[in-house]
Amino acid sequence: MGLSLIISAIGGLLGGNVMGMLSKGLSMGGLGNTIAGAVGGAGAGGLLSGLTGGAIDPSVATDAAATAGSMDIMGMVKTAGLGAVGGGALTGVGGILKGLMGRG
Repeated sequence: MGLSLIISAIGGLLGGNVMGMLSKGLSMGGLGNTIAGAVGGAGAGGLLSGLTGGAIDPSVATDAAATAGSMDIMGMVKTAGLGAVGGGALTGVGGILKGLMGRG
């Protein structure tokens, strides 16, 4: 689980920063986008595993391959992609909330 968490967080970090660059209205600044992205990415990986009871865990192949001494590239790409989606989503939600709080 450790390697997949790191890969998901890195994917989320990238997804959060891309979301901030593409939509300036949802951006929370560089540090805010990075933190929200990493948390969202790690959360997305854990959420998928928790909702499915571990039946669908994109990191299983990655962790098993790392233990065996080889890397499963497709497992890593899937994990990073899921993290990027989760990171971008959490950054967008955070940006929306930031905008709503600024209006009050």
